[in-house]
Amino acid sequence: MTEAPAAPDSPAPATSVRPRSRTRAQRLARRREREADDLRLLTLLAAGVGTAELALREGVPARRMRDRIAALLARREAEPPAAFVPSHVARLGDAMKVAYAAMMGGDLKALDRVLRVGRELERYCGPRPPEPQVLPPPAALPRLAAPAPPPALPAPQNGQATKICIAND
Repeated sequence: MTEAPAAPDSPAPATSVRPRSRTRAQRLARRREREADDLRLLTLLAAGVGTAELALREGVPARRMRDRIAALLARREAEPPAAFVPSHVARLGDAMKVAYAAMMGGDLKALDRVLRVGRELERYCGPRPPEPQVLPPPAALPRLAAPAPPPALPAPQNGQATKICIAND
């Protein structure tokens, strides 16, 4: 049940390649536009905007927006830790400013937020070293006298040998 090869004078079978409807410049412009949209979405996500609000802004269903964000994050390269830490510290710094302002405004519940954000900052930045204290210059120490020479054995008198006693145990 093999098919016979097509006759040379029969028309070629139709392929699934369709002609391009756009020029290269149009395709590149569309790609740049999509990249700008993706960057804008990532910026809004990093700022804390939810997917439901993004869907409303874009005029698409929430399910479609979640799928789009999932695809965008899957395509994106993972950030190396060295690049992640400064951006995370910047976000925590902004959160600290907001929580501290709320606490200073009289909201005592914000104290908990300040402490939590402070702990997170310590995780990434390490504990803050204590402020250096200015110490007075040290007082001049008195000079010590030279130690006395050890006592010497008496010199033998009149050519006699000294007896050295060694105690036997």
